[in-house]
This record gives sequence, structure tokens and C-alpha cells, in this order.
Amino acid sequence: MAAGTNVGAAHPVGFTGDVLSEKVTNDAAAYMRSLAERWGRNADWGEKAVRQSVSISADEALRIHVIDALAPTKADALRTIDVTGRIETARPGVIDAALHDLVDPNLAFVFLIVGLALLVFEVFHPGAILPGLFGALLFVGSLVILGMLPVNLAGLVLLLGSIGFFVVALKVPGHGVPEAAAITCLVLGGLFLFDPSVPNARVSRILLVIITVKATLWFTIVLRAAMRARRQPVKTGAHTIIGVEGVVVSALEPTGTVRVQGEQWTAHSAHGPVPAGATVKVVDRDGLTLEVSPTVDTEVH
Repeated sequence: MAAGTNVGAAHPVGFTGDVLSEKVTNDAAAYMRSLAERWGRNADWGEKAVRQSVSISADEALRIHVIDALAPTKADALRTIDVTGRIETARPGVIDAALHDLVDPNLAFVFLIVGLALLVFEVFHPGAILPGLFGALLFVGSLVILGMLPVNLAGLVLLLGSIGFFVVALKVPGHGVPEAAAITCLVLGGLFLFDPSVPNARVSRILLVIITVKATLWFTIVLRAAMRARRQPVKTGAHTIIGVEGVVVSALEPTGTVRVQGEQWTAHSAHGPVPAGATVKVVDRDGLTLEVSPTVDTEVH
């Protein structure tokens, strides 16, 4: 150990930082004792570090034989340990390295927010299978990563609350109030998502700003546009041409060709022949054939 450091406080804790059951504690204490006895260390103190969360300084650890030596630098530590002169550097394999890189607070945060955003998109704009599937995979992946990190439950609740406020803003416009609440929860959730006492377990401040801006744009612009598109009346289909007037291109005797809405159709007149150039109205449609009738001012022969 280096001077000024400490060791101990090894009571097992769970996902949200709470102390685990007596059964887990007993198992951890027995494991600590077996390790200490195997390497000739102070087994009694090792068990107390688990059961009572005791902690001691580097000097005290050396005095009661919890450690072998004090070393101020990494080089000193290696020289102290390397009694045989055969220290070897081991590097993780490709799979181990990839899994290690995945357990990252920033990645977990991005997976969680993007996954939830895509799932909400699928709910409000069903039919786009890929966004929903990709969102589900990201959300599940975020839960797996968060399960291996010191997560603060309050931060997680705030992030879920931010998504809830964004959804409320989509359903019930509130002059910016739900949006403001969503942005506030998103920022606070990102700041408090991980236990601050654990080194490097935090969301990058720059990433937090970028995700907040992009999430706000996603929910306030993209999803709202998708919802408006779904509410618009259908502008295509058989019923949209009924009642529209057209011009006879080739005489209807009683079947011919008419031009309706800039397109030529095969048409049939149930009211007798209609000359070319006459105006007709579509009264029905059977596949690609229109049923038409002459307008009032059209002379029927």
C-alpha cells in the first residue's frame, strides 16, 4: 500500500447501496478469511473488515500484517513484489476487453435514454418495427450494464420520470411546463445516477448536455411530427376519387377513357354514351374501372 491510503470497509452491498442479508455477509466473511489464511495474512482482521466494515491506514495495515510492505509508487510496489524477477504482463483477450469496455457509466446512460426514446416512438407511431426492436435491445443492455455499476436508485427514478414528463407533454400540451420538468429530471438523473463515492462512476457532463438537447428535440419535434402525421386524414384510396369530376378522353359507348385528377382511367357510363370532351362525375369504382355519370350541363347522346 502507499502511504496515506486505507483498506477495509468490505461489507457487501447491493444494487442500490443497501447492506445485503446476513447469509451473504457470512459467505463473504468466510471467503475473506480463507484468502487471508491462504496468503498468511491477518485473517481475524479480514473477517472484521467484512462484518464490521472496519478500515485502517496503510501504516496500521503493515503493523498488524494485513499487507506485506509500503510502496509510494507503482515501480516500488513492483520491485517489492517481484522477488523472483519474473513479473509478466497479461493482457485480456478480445472478448474480455470488449465486455470490460461495455461496463461504462456513459454507455449505460446513453443506452437507457435512447432505448426508452425509441420504445416511446414505437408506442406513438406503431408499425416501425426496427426502432422498437432496437430500443428494446438498448434498454435491456442498459439494465445489464447498470447491474454491474454502483447505481443510485434516486437517479434512475429521475431518468424514468423525465421520460414520463416528455410523454405527458406529447399527450397534454402544457405551455412548456411538462417539458421543463422533463429536462430538469433528465439533468438531475444523469448527475445522480451513480454513487459519487465511487471513482470514475459518473456520467460525462458534456455527454449529459448533448443527450439532454437531443432528447428534448426528439420528443418535442420528431415525435410530435409523427403524431400529427398519424392524425391527418388519408389522402389516397378508392374513396378519395368518388365524387370527383373528370373529362372524357375517348367517348364512352358506354365504356371509354376519362381523365380524373390528372390520370387516365377506364370508365363506364351507366347513363348511355357520353362524347369526348364532356364532363363527368365519378360515382363508383370497381378496381381500375370508374363508374361515371354525366354532369348536369353535359349533353348525353
